Amino acid sequence: MRIRNYDHSDYDEIKQWWSDRNQIPVAPEALSTTGAVCVRADEIRLAAAWLYLSNSKLAYLGWVIGRPNTAYYEVHEAITLVTSHLVNLADVLGFPSIISTSGNRGLTRILKRNGLISFGPHELLYGGF
Repeated sequence: MRIRNYDHSDYDEIKQWWSDRNQIPVAPEALSTTGAVCVRADEIRLAAAWLYLSNSKLAYLGWVIGRPNTAYYEVHEAITLVTSHLVNLADVLGFPSIISTSGNRGLTRILKRNGLISFGPHELLYGGF
């Protein structure tokens, strides 16, 4: 597996992942240009996530998604790689503080392994698109 930058040509497939998971697809205009996709050696997309940079030293890691109907271990590894990549990228770009939201226990564990801490249940509200 390897990580590459998100490209707009990835959108249609990733949009379908959200739909397949009964989630509202994020509009392409709402996705940061600092996105990453984890792909297998055969270029099959397995996971994606986006990093939003602010005008402070705080970044937001969001819209983490894995390919549906794929082996758990493969998607888990891909999400681990893509989130770790973006956490490291944030630090390299000068954003030592990161926030993220998760309603998924597996993703929460992955984020905690990347140094994020949990401080209570929250809802993610999304609008405008």
